Amino acid sequence: MAEDFEVSVRDAATKALAWGGEAFIEPLIEEGLSHADQDVRRRSVRALVAIGYPAIPALIDALGNSNASVREGAAIALGEIGSPIATRSLIATMGAAEEDVRIAAREALVKIGRPTVPLLVKALEDSSYLIRWGAAEALGDIGDPSAVSALIARLKMGKQENRLVRIAAAYALGKLGRREALEPLMGAIEEPDKDLREAAAVSLGLLKDPRAVEVVARHLYDPEEAVQEQAAEALGRIGGSRAVELALQALSHTHPKPREYAALALGRLGDPRAVPALAARLQDAEPSVRRRAAWALGETRSPEAVPFLLRALKDSDWRVAYAAIDGLARMGSMAVEPLLRTFQGGDVLLASYARKALAKMSPPPLEALRKVVEEGEGEARLFAALALSETGSDEAVEILRRLARAEQDARLRWVAQRALYRMGRGW
Repeated sequence: MAEDFEVSVRDAATKALAWGGEAFIEPLIEEGLSHADQDVRRRSVRALVAIGYPAIPALIDALGNSNASVREGAAIALGEIGSPIATRSLIATMGAAEEDVRIAAREALVKIGRPTVPLLVKALEDSSYLIRWGAAEALGDIGDPSAVSALIARLKMGKQENRLVRIAAAYALGKLGRREALEPLMGAIEEPDKDLREAAAVSLGLLKDPRAVEVVARHLYDPEEAVQEQAAEALGRIGGSRAVELALQALSHTHPKPREYAALALGRLGDPRAVPALAARLQDAEPSVRRRAAWALGETRSPEAVPFLLRALKDSDWRVAYAAIDGLARMGSMAVEPLLRTFQGGDVLLASYARKALAKMSPPPLEALRKVVEEGEGEARLFAALALSETGSDEAVEILRRLARAEQDARLRWVAQRALYRMGRGW
C-alpha cells in the first residue's frame, strides 16, 4: 500500500495538470505531507502546487494540523501557489512552536509578496513575539517601504519589546534602505545588546549615509568582535575620505582587534592613501593584523603596495603569506614582472609563492610565463612551467606539451610531463 502511494505521488503532478486533480488533494495532504520519506513530502508539495488554487482551502486548513510536517509542507505549497488568500493563516502559523514551520510560513509570505504587507504591518502588534519577529523579518525581505514607520516604532520600543523583534526590525530597516531609519539605527548601535548593535551596524552600512560614519567608526573599538567586523564592513560601504581617516586612526590602536578590523575597513575602502599605514602593519606583532593588512594592500590595487606584498610572502605565518599571494594576484599586470624576478633569486619558497600568485591572476599572464619558459634560464624556467600548469588553461597546456615532447633540459621536460599528468592531459 505504501509503495503504491509513493508511486501515485510521483505521478500526481502530471495527473493533477491533466485531470484537474481535486481528488488528489486530501491524500496528498494527509498521507503525502506526513510521510516519513522527505522525497515523498517534496513530491506531494509539488503535486499540490500543480493543482493550484483548488488546493488552497485544504492547505489553509492543513496549517492547523497536529503534524508539524503537514503544516510545514502546507505553508511551502501556499507560498509557491502565491495567493494572498492565505496571508492571515500564514501569519498565524509564524507563531508555531516548531522553527521549521515558522520559517516555512515566513518564506511563504515573502513569496506572496507585497499583497501581504498591510497584514504583516498589523502583525507587528500581535500579542505573540514569534509572530512579531517573523513579521519584521518578512517585511525586510519583501522590501516594501510602507513598512518603515512600523518597523522604526518596534525598534524604538526598547525593553518594552522582545529583543529578537527589535533585532529583526533593525535588519529589516537596512534592507529597506530608507533614510528615515538613520537616526533610530544610530541609536540602536549604542545599545547594550551586542546582537542589536551588530544588526544596526549592518544596516547603517546598507544605508550608506555619510552622517553615520563617526558613529560606525567608534564601533571598530566595540568589545564584541562581531560588532567590530560589521562596523568595518559598514565603513567600507559608506566610503569617503572621513571613513578612511577614522579607519587609519584605529589602525594604530594599542589593542590588536581594532587594528585588525581597521585593516578590514581600509581594504573595503580600497583607498591607495592607506598603503603606507597598511605596509607598516605588516610588521605587527599579531599575525591576524598582518594577514588583514596584506589582504587590504591587495584591495588598494596600488603599484606602491607590490613591494610590500612581496616581502609579506616571507612572513613566518603561512596565513599572512597566502593573503599576500591573493593580494598580488588581484594586482594583476602591475605585479607580474616583480613576481617573475623572484624566480631567479634562489629562494625556493618565495618563488613557489610567487608562482601561485601568477597562476591565480585573472587573466593569467600566459605570454610572460611563456617567454620565461622559452627564453629564461635555470630554475626560473621550472617555476614558470609550474605556474603555467596551475593556470589550467588550454594555452598553457599547449606550451607544456611542447616542453614535454621536445625540451632538451631533462628536468624541465619531466616537470612539463608531470604537470600534464596531474592536469589529466596527455602530451
